[in-house]
Amino acid sequence: MIGAIARHELVRLARDRRFRTLAGLLLVLLLAAMSSAWLDATERADQREAASHAVHDTWLDQGEKNPHSATHFGTWTFLPLSQLSFLDPGATAYSGVATFVESHTRGARSRGETVPAPLRSPSGMAQVLLPLLIVLVGFDVLAGERDRGTLAHLVGLGANPRALVVGKALGLVAAVLLALVPAAIAAAVLLLLPPGADTLRSLGFGAAQLAHAVLWCLVVVGLSGLMPTARASLVAGLALWGVTALLVPRLAADAASRAVPLPSPRALAASVAAELSEIGSAHDPTSPAYAELKAQVLAEHAVDDVADLPFNFAGWVLQRGEELESAVYAKSYGDLDERHATQEDVLDGFAWISPRIALGRTSASMAGTDRRHLADWDASVETFRAHMVRTLNDVLTYDERASEPGFAVGRETWEQVGTHRYVPRSAGWALAGVRTSALQIAVQLLLALALVGLAADRIARRPGSRSDR
Repeated sequence: MIGAIARHELVRLARDRRFRTLAGLLLVLLLAAMSSAWLDATERADQREAASHAVHDTWLDQGEKNPHSATHFGTWTFLPLSQLSFLDPGATAYSGVATFVESHTRGARSRGETVPAPLRSPSGMAQVLLPLLIVLVGFDVLAGERDRGTLAHLVGLGANPRALVVGKALGLVAAVLLALVPAAIAAAVLLLLPPGADTLRSLGFGAAQLAHAVLWCLVVVGLSGLMPTARASLVAGLALWGVTALLVPRLAADAASRAVPLPSPRALAASVAAELSEIGSAHDPTSPAYAELKAQVLAEHAVDDVADLPFNFAGWVLQRGEELESAVYAKSYGDLDERHATQEDVLDGFAWISPRIALGRTSASMAGTDRRHLADWDASVETFRAHMVRTLNDVLTYDERASEPGFAVGRETWEQVGTHRYVPRSAGWALAGVRTSALQIAVQLLLALALVGLAADRIARRPGSRSDR
């Protein structure tokens, strides 16, 4: 019986001009957004690849110079975005994907070019517009039958209310998913193009989108069964969509920024500069850091003059000063990252009543474009920066010629630095970062099923509209 009802509902929706028009419009928008985003992402990936080779060649061809001068010459490194990023660019759309690496300062990512907006990406478009489509085409699956009197007639003939509601829900789910098949196929084809996307990440991404669509189908069917008329069902569905898909995400973002304010880039830089000034520069023989490090190394090696040390003190003190400065940056940026994480905890609280927030967090994590992935990238860049500076300072420290005037090295030394290689994290790591969001989607699905059950009970008790009684 459930299968027959589901097939009937699927056929009815397939013949419904309203459904065909709205579903076709959404499909066109999704396909246009995906093709545009993929072309843009592909072009930018090619630009990053070309720039990566160019800056590495520039590093190797910088000519002969003092190793410490080379640490200030620096180089660029670029975040290798996953193939899924064109579907959900997440934070990379406005936070930047390039970092300049040099000594004495932690590299800051370049600024992005766009302002966050839900409809700028295929994923964001689906998160906002797909629930609206489901509301507009599914509000009357049960309420419309009640208005026409056919619902009471079916129940009077012995139709099982629960089977009726479940069948209607399955029919709506099938119709919506079938309408989106072309978009799903297009996304899969684009993800399979070289270099290809991580299979597990792609499956996780798709599963989250599927769960979101099914969730809204269940909610709309439940409301349609509980509301006394189709008009009331439509109003309730639109109100729920407006609150959960538009209002709550905005309120959540404002609440997070108010609860955990972030320092401006200028304020952060000023705070770091103040802490560094207290330490003093290892370049400056009059600074506290220089004097303390000098006294420390003389005592450790039991000598009275730095000239008696078994290495070049000038290189050694530069490296130790770099490590002190790096500790300041690590603390300041670590505090900033903790603030970002606390803001996300605030968002997670709102996500219990907004599936869009939970889906957005999950989607960006699986695409590798959320704050957590960018923080992992930043940590990797900082590790490379420390390696680059240490490698060149070691030349100044242990090369016997380093104390000679005009000491310089060339390409062979630059090659020892190597290039920054970032190994993307696994899908399991990505999912572990959004466990709460995945749990929220699962709980919301269970609540939606409970809503469908309530609708079935309501139909069993009062299959007709109020005007019929």
